[in-house]
Amino acid sequence: MSTMSSVATGDRTATRDEVLAARRTLRQLAVRHGLAHPRVDATGTVVVHSDDPGYGSLRRYAMAASKSLGVWVNVITDDAPAAQVATEAL
Repeated sequence: MSTMSSVATGDRTATRDEVLAARRTLRQLAVRHGLAHPRVDATGTVVVHSDDPGYGSLRRYAMAASKSLGVWVNVITDDAPAAQVATEAL
């Protein structure tokens, strides 16, 4: 039996203000999931660096971040074309 997250894909997405309010927690989660240089863009998307192949650590981080904030947190890696925007460090 698998466990389902209480955050569904149709739920509301975290705003930039919500992400910034949780920046300490999100930084700690990034370290715990092996992700570096967490940043946030104007829309609230979190941009991280990952040396791991695939997206397993990214997915686990996004789920943990979303569970912590109670709303979906968009997370992308810094090598994605969408990450080529202005960001600020978390």
